Amino acid sequence: MLLSVLYRLIHLAILCALAWSGFALQAFFLWWLPHQIAMTYLNFFLSWAPHYPQPEQGRYRNTRSWISKMGNIGSMGMQFHIVHHLHPYIPLTRTPAAYREMRPILEARGCSMDDI
Repeated sequence: MLLSVLYRLIHLAILCALAWSGFALQAFFLWWLPHQIAMTYLNFFLSWAPHYPQPEQGRYRNTRSWISKMGNIGSMGMQFHIVHHLHPYIPLTRTPAAYREMRPILEARGCSMDDI
């Protein structure tokens, strides 16, 4: 956590130094804006989308499968996130095949599948 705080402080210091020296627009478009877009993208696809709305908790209830308009690659394979929760050792490249194979079992267990 200390390293993360240090990273954020250095990032902010560099942005302030760039703005102070007359490079505010460059800092905004090359550092600040890409960082904000990336963090929004990551938080959406890795945190919110695969887990919302899941009011219940349990092995088969914490996540769901869903359809992403960006496809499996654009969503970083999170369409099949339920496979990751149940079997985290399956590589990301093989989760679609594992999902298709496990789908009857997941349906029988009452998993949330908005989808596919």
